[in-house]
Amino acid sequence: MVGGIALIKRVQGGEAILADYKYIVAHPEITSELSTLRGIMKNRFPTVQKGTLGPDMYALVQHFKNGLEYSSEKDNVQQDFGWVDVPVGPLSMPVEHLTANIEAVVQSVCKHRPAKLGPFITVASLTCPPSNEKIAVDVLEFQPRVAEEDDDDDEEEENVKKTA
Repeated sequence: MVGGIALIKRVQGGEAILADYKYIVAHPEITSELSTLRGIMKNRFPTVQKGTLGPDMYALVQHFKNGLEYSSEKDNVQQDFGWVDVPVGPLSMPVEHLTANIEAVVQSVCKHRPAKLGPFITVASLTCPPSNEKIAVDVLEFQPRVAEEDDDDDEEEENVKKTA
């Protein structure tokens, strides 16, 4: 459902219930009017950090319409590690599409840690229920890398320092 101030008034009047909506996205221009619902919305209030507030409404809606929701959990034994269980596609899907989906998931998960700290995902495997077999996936090729500085730039900086 799409709505602006009229929808906000319907929610305030009890004609529309926020629980009926899975995602709530908003344009920055309406946040002042939307703030009257902050108490009702609690953690569902649109913010830039959550990706639910932005100027491009089409992109926001497409993100939640076509996106995939996942969550991570800490490992019970090793608290520094965790896991994400997310579907990437059926076996009938072309390998290129499966690869693109794996890359999209890895990129999304890696956004939660700066690349300069090194690889975020160290081990990944694919399973195809009901089988218990696992296929190892080399996720390092999909993870963001820190741009390495050129040696030429370092040499130029040293030459500048020597002449100064």
